[in-house]
Amino acid sequence: MVMHSLCPCALMFLFGMLTLKNVRRHRLVMPVITEANRAAQRTDAQILCMLTAQVFVTILFTLLTVHNDLYASFTRNWVRNTYEVAQLNLLGRVTGTIPYFAHSSTFYLYTLTDTIFRRELVKIFRRWLHQSQNIFITTQNTEAH
Repeated sequence: MVMHSLCPCALMFLFGMLTLKNVRRHRLVMPVITEANRAAQRTDAQILCMLTAQVFVTILFTLLTVHNDLYASFTRNWVRNTYEVAQLNLLGRVTGTIPYFAHSSTFYLYTLTDTIFRRELVKIFRRWLHQSQNIFITTQNTEAH
């Protein structure tokens, strides 16, 4: 259970912190500019917030699976009727798929926790919308001729 839930989260947090430390170390090479330092501190705080949110969500979603696995292990020798077995199987299937949401929810977490990520996402949507409007106008012009 430790290998399934805590090790991935601990490694994610460890490598995230090491990445943040590496980014900070490379910034020390740059000349000291106060506005750039404030922007770098804001970026560091946002990265740390994103990392913390991702680790928290991953722990939360994997703990459900761990709890179900522990319950199934401790009650393995209990006599159950078919209804209880079906309930446990359903619970096992549901809690078995929940950890996948932790990793697929990264996009939504980043969108909620990071203003830079949101700004870039809006830029991408605007660019895509502008291109799709141009394609629509071009298509209408070629059909009219």
